[in-house]
Amino acid sequence: MKKIILGSTKLEKWLYQNDAEYTGDFVDGVLLDNFVVMTKHGFAAVYEKYLNSNSSCYEIHFETGTAQNVFKEWYEFVDASEKQAQELEEQYEQLQKMYADSSNT
Repeated sequence: MKKIILGSTKLEKWLYQNDAEYTGDFVDGVLLDNFVVMTKHGFAAVYEKYLNSNSSCYEIHFETGTAQNVFKEWYEFVDASEKQAQELEEQYEQLQKMYADSSNT
């Protein structure tokens, strides 16, 4: 598997040059969603790497053929993202409850 790190402009160029087609798999990101594309030579997962509130860079994991490693890593990433989102939701609910309890006293 090949890994490439690009800025947003170069990512757009890479996607265009490789005839990338969106597969429908994505996970919400900060500035750009993380997603999987099919290219003329294989598959690639594009992961956003947050830099600051105004910019991100993107790490592309590319593999030719059926790209089993790309999809294995992708599904691990999706599972970890869902777990983290659930944990954050639970923390938010606890904070809301604590705030409501302190407001009532």
